[in-house]
Amino acid sequence: MATPKIRFYTYRGPFSNIIPVNVFEIINADLCSYCGFCTAVCPTKAVNYIFEEPDHPVITEDACVYCSLCSMVCPQVAMKKEMFIEPPAPKEKYLARTKIEALGKVAQDGGVTSSLIIAALEEGLIDAAFLVARDEYWRPVPIIAKTKEDVIKAAGSKYVYSPVNHLLETLAYTHPELNRVLAVGLPCQIRAIQRAREVGLRKFVSKIAYTISIMCSENWQWSKMLEMMKSAGVKPEEVVKKNIKTKFFFYLKDGRTVEYSLKDAAKFLTPACRHCPEFLSYYSDITVGALGLIGWNAVLIMNDKGEELWKATVERGYVEYQPLPEERWTKIVKFDKRKKRKALKFIAAFYGLTEEVEAIKALKKKAAEAKKETK
Repeated sequence: MATPKIRFYTYRGPFSNIIPVNVFEIINADLCSYCGFCTAVCPTKAVNYIFEEPDHPVITEDACVYCSLCSMVCPQVAMKKEMFIEPPAPKEKYLARTKIEALGKVAQDGGVTSSLIIAALEEGLIDAAFLVARDEYWRPVPIIAKTKEDVIKAAGSKYVYSPVNHLLETLAYTHPELNRVLAVGLPCQIRAIQRAREVGLRKFVSKIAYTISIMCSENWQWSKMLEMMKSAGVKPEEVVKKNIKTKFFFYLKDGRTVEYSLKDAAKFLTPACRHCPEFLSYYSDITVGALGLIGWNAVLIMNDKGEELWKATVERGYVEYQPLPEERWTKIVKFDKRKKRKALKFIAAFYGLTEEVEAIKALKKKAAEAKKETK
């Protein structure tokens, strides 16, 4: 990929409040987690979503008019330091699994995310959900899900960068029948939606009624996932499901399960995931994950909107649930804090921001001491 010829500002790291004039440098440095929002807002398609090239937005440098809309919504810029200090605090915490029979057969773990969406559709809380399906080669396919069947089709984790926020373009320019949408994404994708809210790009996000985030340790570019599959000795068209527990598991059509070391899988990560501090999303209404659970989900209700969505799902009898055990929450917090530590270490080395990182560590220490004093 060619390096941009014109730069008004170089990218100075995630803590800078001076945003770059466009996201070209971020993409070229593999700092883009391909949330898809830049391709939704770009008026000239200088950054564009092309299905056949799913690793990152495709750059057409000469088309850029330097409006900086792409940088305004990019989740990798102007990241709040608070995200690197403490995990967000949920209102309610549950252990849950779906009671929808058809969903239980295809769900990643507990099937709660899909159950929430189906309940929201049937209750009339939303007109559609923005989700990611896939083709037979595990290439991500963003879809507008309007029915229970659409939701079930998209069930399951893909573990590849999936530009679901590209669909937000439809809220701004097409599909006037969509007035209330539920957006599902990884923390970086939900963070991009929050960025758009903060900078006032209302036509892209005002119709988002709810957001659900999936807990995320890391994710891979599609081409890197293909390399990983080749290294594991499997073909993408043979894989029916993927999962991460203590190892990376590939479940094949012939019934076999191929295990792959997470240490080896980490070799295929790009910088985009390495400097993200959010195992848990700071900005979602509900966060769902498994973290070692089999057949169940940890469900974190983050705010009043999340509580509303959860209540609708429970009242329809779509989930079986119980309070989240404290030891499970402790494990989740441990993972979140570990991701924050790794992100700070990476940022210090990658950008040379040693002083900024040390300042954040001091804030973390101060917050931890304050927390001890209140106990």
